[in-house]
Amino acid sequence: MNTKSIEINFGATADAEGKIHDKKDVTLNNLVSGSIYQYTFKTTVNRQDNDDHYLSIDIMGDNIDLEAVTQSNTEVTICTSNSPRLFISEGVKIFELEGTDYKDGDIVTVKLVIEFVSSDIQFLTNEVLLQSKKDKISNPICVGISDHILNFFTTDGLGVKTFPLDNQGIKNISMRPASPFDFKIIASSMLIELKVQVQINFWHENELCCSALLSSEIGLSPKMVTSTNDSLGFKIENAVVNEEILYPYYDKDKIINYFQSEQAIADTMVIISREIVSLDPNSKYSFASLANNLSLPNIWQTFSGFRVHFERFDYRIGYINNESVGFLFVVFSIESLHLPSPCSYLKNNNIESTLVNQTRSLFKDWNQDNCKPLTNWITLGFSHSSLNEIVEPFANQGMEERQTIHGRPVSGELYYYFRSRFDSLQINPTSLTLDLRIVDTGGKIEASIGSGCTKITGSVSISLIFEGIHAAVKIKRMNKFFVLTPEIAIDKISVQVGNTPHPVDQIIGKILTDFSEGPIRVGIALVMMKQHEIPLFLGEYSGIVYSLVKADYFENESFVLTVDANIPK
Repeated sequence: MNTKSIEINFGATADAEGKIHDKKDVTLNNLVSGSIYQYTFKTTVNRQDNDDHYLSIDIMGDNIDLEAVTQSNTEVTICTSNSPRLFISEGVKIFELEGTDYKDGDIVTVKLVIEFVSSDIQFLTNEVLLQSKKDKISNPICVGISDHILNFFTTDGLGVKTFPLDNQGIKNISMRPASPFDFKIIASSMLIELKVQVQINFWHENELCCSALLSSEIGLSPKMVTSTNDSLGFKIENAVVNEEILYPYYDKDKIINYFQSEQAIADTMVIISREIVSLDPNSKYSFASLANNLSLPNIWQTFSGFRVHFERFDYRIGYINNESVGFLFVVFSIESLHLPSPCSYLKNNNIESTLVNQTRSLFKDWNQDNCKPLTNWITLGFSHSSLNEIVEPFANQGMEERQTIHGRPVSGELYYYFRSRFDSLQINPTSLTLDLRIVDTGGKIEASIGSGCTKITGSVSISLIFEGIHAAVKIKRMNKFFVLTPEIAIDKISVQVGNTPHPVDQIIGKILTDFSEGPIRVGIALVMMKQHEIPLFLGEYSGIVYSLVKADYFENESFVLTVDANIPK
């Protein structure tokens, strides 16, 4: 079973300088993920003077620093939603407790519980790919997102709008979001519910007369927008406005003085409510333009050399940290264009990823309620057939090479070639491997010894024998990209020479001695092991940092990458 949380218990006695220190070696195995979403300190202090003032706790380990200010016999839970995501990798880790300002002889015990992000999104991603295969979608790949990630990525979408209420522009109304957008993916109805609270301010010149809060629920459906690049957006299907209007600021005297009556404010609010529901794109109060300012992360633009075609949306119900959530999966088919295999697509300056070209909402600090931080995960799922389609242009390769030797008494030229053929990619429980075979190989050696009338020349055909070809596909960080790259190793390459008469056999032997197997093996290995990067997603874009959380291998079914999005401090 995967580990969702760990508990570490520290104990220390303060020294004469009032300092505490303890160190623990902790073995971490089978983590559900290395991504921490919250940690809890429970501190107990047996004080010499019974003075229970606030205590500073600092625990460091595995490139993380966990701090809290607490009192004895209390628990403090720290959420990480507004911090760069904290990661712990598997293995033996050293955690150290430090503290100061204690009294000599104080006995301090600290229980630290670290809870990791957990979700079934990876398994749901695999289910979506299997269903897509059953439905005859060719080489399916998919992107999985939750309502958590929608709340993280989406800007306010409305901004601040100001409209005049009279011809002189003395009286104005302004609209702005009063809270962060709250998305919920409703799998049962195949819609996305968006709750929006709008603050409507009534002004006379620069003087605020009253503020009203209007709550609404909007039903959205995702759609594919095709322009220069395909992108994911929303279509508003319906809108409902809550009849109850709150007035957090209301100056009756100003309203009567500047707007003649309170009824004028009430009538305007009725108009605004009606036009929001109508979704009239020509109305200045309508939310119709809201859909144009919302977009979903679209990562498929990264696949240069392939045709990626949108197929459908798929909705699922799952969980994040034991909370039931909705997931939206965007399913595509992928087809290789069979372009010449480049050394690296990353050298193409035209490559751009539109994974997300937005900045996060101004309300990023409003997600701390009840310590339920956002889980900023995106999955990229690749079916077995799609991986074969992606890797095939990079794995089928060949080369020809000429090498010369000049000198006395022997000079000559070695020519050889080979072609390899990619048969299939295998998804194993913990890795991706390639089945490669050599389908054609050959060459010749031309050599001469002596000069003038004593010069002897000859040539002979050769073939290459490959022993132990090992091929795998790895995911790596290359510059700002995360890429798939085939890795190929060869145990041995032997040169088999045809029959040659004496003394040509001695000449050929001399050439092989000079070149030996080494240069041939190294030359071929350099070609076969040359890194062909297949970009999957950017590690950094528009101020957002993307980290690879984990890779899941569903044997002979799919390969799923989980990516975490965050904003660094």
